[in-house]
Amino acid sequence: MSKHFEFTGETCNRFGVTLHQIRATRDLPRHGVARGDVGGWIEKDDNLFGGAWVFGGAWVFGGAWVFGGAWVFGDAQVFGDAQVFGDAWVFGGAWVFGDARVYGDAQVFGDAQVYGDAQVYGRAILTEGQDILVVHPIGSESVTATLARTDDGHILSVGCWQNGTVDELAAEVERRSKHWWEASAFECDRWIAEYAALETLCRARISAWTAQKEVTR
Repeated sequence: MSKHFEFTGETCNRFGVTLHQIRATRDLPRHGVARGDVGGWIEKDDNLFGGAWVFGGAWVFGGAWVFGGAWVFGDAQVFGDAQVFGDAWVFGGAWVFGDARVYGDAQVFGDAQVYGDAQVYGRAILTEGQDILVVHPIGSESVTATLARTDDGHILSVGCWQNGTVDELAAEVERRSKHWWEASAFECDRWIAEYAALETLCRARISAWTAQKEVTR
């Protein structure tokens, strides 16, 4: 797909990086953007492609990519090597940075920050820092575990295992343990203990979400 924006000539500086304001060169109906509408700020062409759009006071810079049908608006910032794609929304005062990925129908907003190797996807809705829990490195492959809050519960991912729940974690660990035949007994015990600690930590965070939801009803 051809490039759908141009620079207006207006610039600003963020963390020592020169950012350029964008203007739409064609209509983007799904975003409510018409040709000629002025958008947000990016460092370079590679930061934005596909049918995605950056609005208003939002910033995208560094090696970050915003693409697909993604939306970045408000005072949101996407930087580092982060990626926002699919139909994801990042807005408000949210930050996505590092090697984080936000995709699918996920929404990150408010004061939420997603960073490191975290992956936020599916129905995840993050509005504050405590709406996500990231543990890295963990387990036999030193992967990242990400627990993200949703409207109706949570999503848990551990490395390439995604769209899971904390109730399914033990079975996934049991499945993985069958491939640890080259590991020592000490290593196997350590990995099992790490996953057990992860489950305990996730359940504590989920309990806090449930309590918070009851209070705000």
